[in-house]
Amino acid sequence: MTAEQLLSRAQVIQRMGISDSTERRMRKGGHSWPAHVRVGDRVLYRESAVASWVAAQESIGR
Repeated sequence: MTAEQLLSRAQVIQRMGISDSTERRMRKGGHSWPAHVRVGDRVLYRESAVASWVAAQESIGR
């Protein structure tokens, strides 16, 4: 198994250009959102999950 890059909430927020409150609302509100994992009190995202989610959003908009 290869190690995969995990992104912090701050990194995802910065990459997507969204606010902290938008990330929380999307993650907790049952919206279509990249899978995440909680490690202690931290929320982390797999880089591939974020990339897949972004790609899926591109195809929806067409």
